[in-house]
Amino acid sequence: MSTYKQYTIKNTVYFISIYPEFKDYHIQTAETVVQRKENNWTIVVEDSRNLTSLVEEQWTLTAKAESSESGLEQYMVFIDENGTEHSLIEETPIYKNQEFKENTAINWPENKGFLLRIPKNNQLSLEKNYQTMITWNIVEGP
Repeated sequence: MSTYKQYTIKNTVYFISIYPEFKDYHIQTAETVVQRKENNWTIVVEDSRNLTSLVEEQWTLTAKAESSESGLEQYMVFIDENGTEHSLIEETPIYKNQEFKENTAINWPENKGFLLRIPKNNQLSLEKNYQTMITWNIVEGP
């Protein structure tokens, strides 16, 4: 028998869902953009702060792909709502919350958000599965 405990974290901002997965990639002779497995993948941020005592209720979500043995981080990009592409090798602003909501769902159309841009000349192997870690930060304030 397994036991499940639910904990409520009060007066904080935290993630409920943050795990993107990408479609399978087949080595190509041209640059390829690899889409997310779930086009409607959503990040959910829960804000349980008591905002009556806070001056600022805004926050910014950032993401950075960490260095890994696989080297996958060099191919991770974020395409913002304006179509500007950002490498996730550097910490990148992903979303700016302008007003208080207890649950904020963040998602993007299939050609925006988190994607993999694989150049035609790369070191990826057919025989390997790749993974890397994304560091997420929520920065309070404007």
